[in-house]
Amino acid sequence: MANVQARAGFVPGGHAWKTLESILDTYPRDELFQISEDELLDTALGILHLGERQRFRLFVRRDPFERFLTCLIYAPRENYTTDLRKKWQAILMKAFNGTSSEFNAFLSESVLARIMITVRTTPGQIPAYDVRALESQLVAAARRWEDELREALVEAAGEACGNELYRRFGAAFPAAYREDVPARNAVPDCELLAKTAAGGGLGMNLYKPLEAAPGGRLLLEPLVAADAAAGPVDHPNPPAVPVQA
Repeated sequence: MANVQARAGFVPGGHAWKTLESILDTYPRDELFQISEDELLDTALGILHLGERQRFRLFVRRDPFERFLTCLIYAPRENYTTDLRKKWQAILMKAFNGTSSEFNAFLSESVLARIMITVRTTPGQIPAYDVRALESQLVAAARRWEDELREALVEAAGEACGNELYRRFGAAFPAAYREDVPARNAVPDCELLAKTAAGGGLGMNLYKPLEAAPGGRLLLEPLVAADAAAGPVDHPNPPAVPVQA
């Protein structure tokens, strides 16, 4: 580790030097015994450049004998869940044609969580892979419905208005709604909620699902004007209203 510190070229005792020292001190012990000095330097500097920004990064180290691949994932701690980790394991297992996998999560005071996933492989049977493409897959798996809603609102209403709508109504939709309605399709409901709140009344949204068969039903969705802080939007399960096809 001393060689890595020296090769990094930072002023001893300076901020970057201390940060790198902390990264090396908390680096997975098993990895330190197996990783080359060049690989450790490149990975440690990559981690250092993440800083305290809520960014996502994937580092992959391939065992020289192709018995396994070690994947270090740095992701916003507030978004990390067991379900998400399982999704990441499944993605990496498929990408590397893995036979099994194990993980270790390191949560500290940093805004970033570090998850190490080790994928066991069969020598000679690891497919070609692109680390940045894999990283994009992991990021996509981590995206929440709320994240997609914010993006859709900003795209539809502009940054200032979109962020304001998200602040007011982003957390107002119950789980049943989020499961049934794509985030992008919730934009009109946010706009209707804002209008309803301004008028102090009750809004109605009558629509027919795109996948509905001819002669099916329209869905009547009552919308009560309420900001996210006031609780979920009613009605979590909109009643079906029979209509003539």
